[in-house]
Amino acid sequence: RLEHRSERTAVYRWRDAGVKVALGCDGDLRAVDAGHRRILHERNVSNYLPHNCRRRLVTNATTYEGRPALAFRWASGVTLRQWLQSVRMGGNRAEIGVRLRAAMAIAKTLRDFHDGGAAYRRLTPENVVLAPCEGEYAATFIDLSGAVIFGGGDDD
Repeated sequence: RLEHRSERTAVYRWRDAGVKVALGCDGDLRAVDAGHRRILHERNVSNYLPHNCRRRLVTNATTYEGRPALAFRWASGVTLRQWLQSVRMGGNRAEIGVRLRAAMAIAKTLRDFHDGGAAYRRLTPENVVLAPCEGEYAATFIDLSGAVIFGGGDDD
């Protein structure tokens, strides 16, 4: 089923062997070569990062109806934008603690990217998925097309 459509992409979701997977298509048919490069770049970044780095896990670069496409595991949770709309923005301690735990999850994922040798350059409320995890939050970054691999990792 269609989950999201924007000017450049369409994301479809289905179950494959019990795992939620998705297919993201580059929608600009006039720029198929550029779309193919973006798709391959996102796949390469996903494959480069260590397994403990929470990012959209690309399983395959392919085509869908003649357009470049990525197959990836569905990131469970809600976007940061959806989460911010659902959290009451009051000032009591409990609410501040919830927001702080979400911010720490985002900071941890950003640190994991840097420790893994990549810079994530699309940190927007639409590109961060938050999910509850062991009483805290886990943040997953989902658009890797602007990420840059700089190498290194913990040894640098």
